[in-house]
Amino acid sequence: MTGERFYGGPKYFPPALYAPPGKALQGPKAFIGPALRELYPAKEWPFILVFYTGPLYTKHRSQFYYWVKQEAPENFVVIHPADAAKLGVETGDVVRVETPEGAFEAPAVVEPTVAPGIIMVPYGMGRWADTVVVKPKYFEVKDPALAKLIAELPERVEIPEDTVNPVRSLPELVKKILFTKSPAEYYEKGLAPDKWRFNGVTPNVVQLGDSSLGNWPLLSWLGASQTYFDTPAKIAKTGKKHNFEAPYIFW
Repeated sequence: MTGERFYGGPKYFPPALYAPPGKALQGPKAFIGPALRELYPAKEWPFILVFYTGPLYTKHRSQFYYWVKQEAPENFVVIHPADAAKLGVETGDVVRVETPEGAFEAPAVVEPTVAPGIIMVPYGMGRWADTVVVKPKYFEVKDPALAKLIAELPERVEIPEDTVNPVRSLPELVKKILFTKSPAEYYEKGLAPDKWRFNGVTPNVVQLGDSSLGNWPLLSWLGASQTYFDTPAKIAKTGKKHNFEAPYIFW
């Protein structure tokens, strides 16, 4: 309760930290934190990074359905043509997306399907681990403790196959009928990294943290759920080019 008169109708509240992080930013009757744009002004962070799943990739595990991978084998950063023109970015240019938490590189797709000032990454790729854990190389983080932890991780760790691949011992007909998401060699030759299972990027690693909650992932103070649509970002060209595997791009 703030003691203020109830406004009695719809009211806009800008995206903000979950709670006032300290007395310096706390108003006399503050019950939420400062607006994100006060902390991360558009002049320095001109874009907002958002995630989107589309009809094909609804979970991280979706990328293991190889028939889906044939249609959409990789993901990318979608940028509006007006923003791309200002930056000199074309489809296929590899860009560096930086947020207050870190940065990652991914190829750009110039499309008017996002609003100006928004960059979007289709969700569901960039997985680190399955039965084989492979340290990703496409991102960096700014938190020194987290960066040190990642640097100390082994480059690769394998889980004993017989504990994770009971399918291998099933009759051939059963495998063909029940397990169609992957090629037969997926079950016959062991589970190793291939060009599809660990490709792409995930923007999770650079999603904005909430300093009022010990840098927990950003939450909606209204609904207390994790928010995927408010991370401030900026883009820079890397000078590298990417050739997309699919003849057309969709998500």
